[in-house]
Amino acid sequence: FFFRRRWRILRWRLWRRCSRANDEIKLNLNFNKEVRIKENITLTLNASNGGTLKTVTINASDTYSKTLTTTYKVANGDITTEVLNVSALSGKVVDKLNTELQLNADVLSTATNLAATKQITIDTTAPILKTITTTSANGWYKAGDTIAVILTFDEDVKVGSTKPTLSMSSGGTAVYQSGSGQTMNFIYTVAAGNTTVTATNLKVSVISGDILDMAGNAFGKSLPSAANFSGKSIGIDTQ
Repeated sequence: FFFRRRWRILRWRLWRRCSRANDEIKLNLNFNKEVRIKENITLTLNASNGGTLKTVTINASDTYSKTLTTTYKVANGDITTEVLNVSALSGKVVDKLNTELQLNADVLSTATNLAATKQITIDTTAPILKTITTTSANGWYKAGDTIAVILTFDEDVKVGSTKPTLSMSSGGTAVYQSGSGQTMNFIYTVAAGNTTVTATNLKVSVISGDILDMAGNAFGKSLPSAANFSGKSIGIDTQ
């Protein structure tokens, strides 16, 4: 057939590498001449929800255009395991001479599919805190001493609009220092009046502030049931 086909993504709202629930990704099919849709076009994406692949449709129309447009709105539970792409295609278009092109997998190519122009992944799941630990030695700590506190998540995370802080079981506060990948680092500087009953009582009690994954899904601030200074024996005594 004499259509020259070219697929690309014209833009996607928010211009993020990761997209979350309710984000809209605008998809354009671009042709070298004006066409109209004879039979509904269905794009099957490699994004899934509950094991079912996501699809978007462009309805049949009598209007001719070089660009056919649809929008994929990300829903809760959508996910990609690799960069977003079109995995299957169906439908028919015709030009003004009524020359027909049947759209199918044969017209897809690595060079002109979505991933060739935009590296987009879908993530609608909030990050989960796996462990809270420290590299500081076991023992008793007094006022002015510092204790490192390390949070490890199940995916890469970042700080949101408000820097996170950790309320410690001693009555003190750990302050955010840095983060990389799945790890966030805090420093707890022991203040006068901070105390624990025994040398095994120091833990994180509450997490405040904003922690997000790369798509912008917010951490729900649930503490790990067991891995909260597990295996450490640290006490606070400022008297």
